[in-house]
Amino acid sequence: GALRAISDFNLRVPHDISLFGYDDIPLAQYMVPRLSTASKDGARTGREAVRLLLARLQQTDLPGQEIRLPARVILRESIGPAPA
Repeated sequence: GALRAISDFNLRVPHDISLFGYDDIPLAQYMVPRLSTASKDGARTGREAVRLLLARLQQTDLPGQEIRLPARVILRESIGPAPA
């Protein structure tokens, strides 16, 4: 994936470029360097999606909505300072 492509360009994480993932998959903590990531509550996301879908099925002319759900940032070794 991204780490391989970065390596193919002879760049190093986090020395030359930072890398950040999403969903905190289990593999993230075993990568070298360990991948910084964001984690969300998947069950809550699913509940909100179902709630919005049911509301839309009951009233098809509802305007679109923006829903913001909390996420947790997990900093590991794949984030570094910007190069000078």
